[in-house]
Amino acid sequence: KELKHTDKICSFNNILGLSYFYLSKYTEATTYFKKSLIQAKQNGDDVSIVNATVNLGMVYYYSKFYDIALDILIEGVELAKTQKLTNQYSIGLSLMASVYLELKKYDRVLEIYDEVLELNLNSNNTTGLAGVYNDYGITYKRMKKYNQALEYFNKALVLANKDGNLQFKKNIVHNLGTISML
Repeated sequence: KELKHTDKICSFNNILGLSYFYLSKYTEATTYFKKSLIQAKQNGDDVSIVNATVNLGMVYYYSKFYDIALDILIEGVELAKTQKLTNQYSIGLSLMASVYLELKKYDRVLEIYDEVLELNLNSNNTTGLAGVYNDYGITYKRMKKYNQALEYFNKALVLANKDGNLQFKKNIVHNLGTISML
């Protein structure tokens, strides 16, 4: 019974961290993700460790502490890979790519997206494929390779139309529009 109690505390702290993150209260989010991580480590719960670690990396990324975000994300991604937590692995990799994108390390971004693409192809994840194609488009746009950006935004849009996620479709159409205006 005690283990279930500590599992709930770990989960509750992670939920509080996400709540504060979505409110853009990153200091508070960091506090709760750290509490969740400590509890997950005490419980020996690798899934919760990965979730808390990736979420903590996400907060540091949004707080523009890119070096800290990378260190934390690398730790989470490595554990996710060894534990075969494909979804968390993919999310962690995508966040790492976002950090590298801000650091203008485009070759590294594209390497990571190649791996994320492969994961989504292997799992037949249409939403994930649309997401990574959109991410490729954003990367090529930043690199000022507009034809390649358009190609990937269009691929993303085709899949988003199949998926039916209107918000995601709106984001992709917006990205396409920003290329058309250049």
